[in-house]
Amino acid sequence: MGGLETHVLELATRLTRRGFSVDVLTQTADDSLPATNAQGGFVVRRFPLVVARDNYALSLELPRYLARNRARYDLIHVHNYHALAALGGALAAGNRPVVFTPHYHGVGHSPMRSALHRPYRVAGRWLFHRADRVICVSHAEKALIERRFPQIGARIEVIPNGVDVSDLTAAEPFQLQEQVVLTVGRLESYKNVDAVIGAMTRLDESFVLRIVGEGPDGARLRSRAGALGLGPRVELLGRLDRASLCRWYRTAAVYVNLSSQEAFGIGALEALAGGAAVVLSDIPAHLEVAEHYAKGRGRVVSTPHSPERLADAIASAARDRGEDTPAVVLPSWDVVADKTAGLYLSTIERTHRRRHGEAP
Repeated sequence: MGGLETHVLELATRLTRRGFSVDVLTQTADDSLPATNAQGGFVVRRFPLVVARDNYALSLELPRYLARNRARYDLIHVHNYHALAALGGALAAGNRPVVFTPHYHGVGHSPMRSALHRPYRVAGRWLFHRADRVICVSHAEKALIERRFPQIGARIEVIPNGVDVSDLTAAEPFQLQEQVVLTVGRLESYKNVDAVIGAMTRLDESFVLRIVGEGPDGARLRSRAGALGLGPRVELLGRLDRASLCRWYRTAAVYVNLSSQEAFGIGALEALAGGAAVVLSDIPAHLEVAEHYAKGRGRVVSTPHSPERLADAIASAARDRGEDTPAVVLPSWDVVADKTAGLYLSTIERTHRRRHGEAP
């Protein structure tokens, strides 16, 4: 589970409660998962990969299924500019209206992915033009897309991601004496978790680091923590269920996200809802979170992340958390679902009118 997966899960769950019939079509390399199953009132359909590579995994069965069954759907909502499933879904949509949420970062997460972005931009431009409406999860993402694809600005709607505060506020924090520094996300090099580990050498032993997530950078991060002699002060917790993750959000003194690429910052919002202060990299999406939501409990650090400056920011954020700061008002997933449902219905109506030659 990452930000995009959380987005789709929360949206599908809440749209189902509002009377929509929702299918989630996805691709996977895990053949232990069922091909089809119902959860939360909606249906998940999983399709095998023919290219099981990190750089643009590809399923041919997903677009084939959609092409055969598109008449069943009033609207196709495709996600993620950075994955071929979105392109296949839009190609297979035929004359169905398409809504596109790109979760756009502008570049790839590795040199190989960045290299692939250049030839892929031709297909990406078609994808943006094919979409009847485009949903951006932040104003920072909208500005980036308008710079790269200026012709589609009028079709963009900004609907920020939400936070489910109820399970966070109900969670019991772990009873620890130390101040917990928390980072959550897929363990890839662009997340810069190694910089957080390095900062621990400049913080006193009252601070410990807990890293939640899995990914290809995990082994290297473990080695780095060991080489620095941090021992039990740094612990990689792997993938956690939602209840355990909420407990860590409630426990954390400071949440750190130094990612070089994000369309939004769900983790930062969840940490704020749990009561933590946040330290974030100075990318546009994080600047937006700090300005609109952190309310005195956020620090932004510039790159490169020197251990001394990062440690100072973490220690300062921990002190900020203890001060009397304004309550954090966060967007809810119910509001996200209501706005998305309204956009779906208006898009379907507009498409119907256009097909029948009626005035918009």
